[in-house]
Amino acid sequence: MLVTLLFGGLMLWMTLPAFDAYFLGEDFIYLGQYRAAGDSYWSGVWRATDGIFFRPVFCAVNLIWMAILPLDPWAHHVRNLAGSVLAILLLQRMLMRLTISRFARVIGVGLFAVSKIHLTNIGYINCNDSVVSLLLLLAAVLFWLRYLDTKRTRNYLGALGLSTLAIFTKDYGLVAVAVIAAIVVIREIPLREWKRRGGPWLIRLAPLVGMVVVYLGLRSTIVTRSPTTSVVYSPKLLWDQTLHKSAVFASGLGNLSMTTLNTDPATTGAYGVSDWLVERYPDRQWTAETIERWQFIGLLVLSAATIYAARKARGALLIGAVWIAAYFSPTLLTRNLQMYYMYEPMAGAAVLLAICLDRSGWSVRSLWAPALILIGFNGFLTNQASLYHWQFAARGTAQIKAPVIDTYRGKPLESITFLSANPEHWRWALAAGGIGPMVPELLYQPALDVRFIGYESVDYLKGRVDDGNIVIDIDNGMALYDPAQKPPPPVLVGLEPDFIVMGVGCNVQASGDSAIAIRAQHAVPATIVTLDGRPLATTRASDTYLTALIPKELVAAQGRYTVHLSSWTGESNSVELVVGTEAQRGERESERVQPADRPLRLIQMHPSQTEAGAGFNIQPNGFSAIGIECENALPGTEIVFDGAPLTTSYGGEQMLTAVIPAAMLEQPGVYQVFLRYGRSQSNSLVFTVTGAMGP
Repeated sequence: MLVTLLFGGLMLWMTLPAFDAYFLGEDFIYLGQYRAAGDSYWSGVWRATDGIFFRPVFCAVNLIWMAILPLDPWAHHVRNLAGSVLAILLLQRMLMRLTISRFARVIGVGLFAVSKIHLTNIGYINCNDSVVSLLLLLAAVLFWLRYLDTKRTRNYLGALGLSTLAIFTKDYGLVAVAVIAAIVVIREIPLREWKRRGGPWLIRLAPLVGMVVVYLGLRSTIVTRSPTTSVVYSPKLLWDQTLHKSAVFASGLGNLSMTTLNTDPATTGAYGVSDWLVERYPDRQWTAETIERWQFIGLLVLSAATIYAARKARGALLIGAVWIAAYFSPTLLTRNLQMYYMYEPMAGAAVLLAICLDRSGWSVRSLWAPALILIGFNGFLTNQASLYHWQFAARGTAQIKAPVIDTYRGKPLESITFLSANPEHWRWALAAGGIGPMVPELLYQPALDVRFIGYESVDYLKGRVDDGNIVIDIDNGMALYDPAQKPPPPVLVGLEPDFIVMGVGCNVQASGDSAIAIRAQHAVPATIVTLDGRPLATTRASDTYLTALIPKELVAAQGRYTVHLSSWTGESNSVELVVGTEAQRGERESERVQPADRPLRLIQMHPSQTEAGAGFNIQPNGFSAIGIECENALPGTEIVFDGAPLTTSYGGEQMLTAVIPAAMLEQPGVYQVFLRYGRSQSNSLVFTVTGAMGP
């Protein structure tokens, strides 16, 4: 109990960020089965999940929890945490029958308890499935071990019952039989006596084989589709995928994220100690990738040395090895990767480590205490810094609480339509692709019709919106949308830059494409930048600012292109983008003229004076940064200080910034400052440099 409380408290402390996560549509898929079955509990349990899976135990347990717990995500996080702490207790009790050394058990349980995987299993509410799966496996193994030691019938019956539940959890829950069989063979059937002692055990284990047959028979009857109909879950073994997932699992044992070197850290998590060291000691020329690699190499070497030191244990090591292989191998057959896939294999790794340390000398044992501290430190830091895909999605779904759930809960509604530039993402996040009735359940209106459409389909809403059929504009802060108030078409104010040097590009991305910024007005969500009729990859930051990527092949040769904005509200005016030589850019910039109806005006400088040699807003290179308040500034406008143009950053029509070299502020004097746009210039103001600083 002391070990459980200690590591349970540590787990809570390490996973506090998980409690901020809101519901996702996937948390309600079993309620969706229940509703589809006419609110019948048993009919809901014995139905296919998402059309291709069979998870009767998960469904049965989830529906009970949904009936007991309030529809508050915090309560469900606490449930997942409690289940994870119970797993620590069961793992500890189980290891007491597999090992002798208390130190070995504590290190093994500790490896499991400090894993970063718990952040996902507690925060991603639907991962209670993984918690239930592991709890049933641990409980079943514990009862089998008790039966092996006592030969009592009640332990045997308990072991059979728990094993059956483990088999009926999910499609590969039947691999629990492999773990149980490995323990029985290693503990009870010596190789030289397998003929004499194997027969009785075949009879004792036969009911498990029968349960596997029953499960497969029910599955083939109830689930009319197989995973082969899914692009993601159709079983297929690919070696590159196997190596990739194996690296994720192996590094995950040390709370590392090796594959984030080349892939998406939102899948495997952020760096821990690696980033922490680089942030604090940047002058040591360390890189997070290098530190992460060396930690990973150290983990592999220590693990190999530990297994080698315990080589005399022989068959006992197979218990952990079979456990890992049984639960990790099926995940290699899909094209999906989630951290919670490694939950049961992580427990198997903890078992393997404890058995190894139980048979190892102190030369190896002494290394694991500091190693576990480092692993825990890695886990804590990565939990604070990570933003997994499920966390990002949950932050998005949390936006519906106040404007939608709290506002319309209890009010009679027939339908809610969610409007977004990315309706498929929200259909997954809020409704699990249509099978997770999250919004209807949170509003206590199970019959509520929920739809997701893009802005290009707003015409569909005409005549379909009233007090009982509302539309929520997701991309505009979950605001109530009125189809009668269509926003005006976009206006393209300017491009930054509007001239790209041929073969050089601008703001060149990893793909080789050039990035440009677009100043606009009324750029609603789903606004696209179009170049000569070709839509560009566009990112909208606000209704006044967008960015777009110019394909590298267009920058390779000279050309003139027409750019405009397109959206469901209409099309904007056009602006020219030129790709040419450096000399042509200089000529173009010098020939620009400010529009007569929008004169360029300098209003105020921030600051307007300084002391000689003192500087202001000092930058890392020693230059001083000045801010300019102005009117009608266009992209390309520059600040001229005492006749010298400054390196100018465009902040919009009313704000420019620039840096002034320290040498220009060394002598006292009065300096003229004005703005210049091509051949046009603004009024001027005086910048004063007073006498030299005193001693």
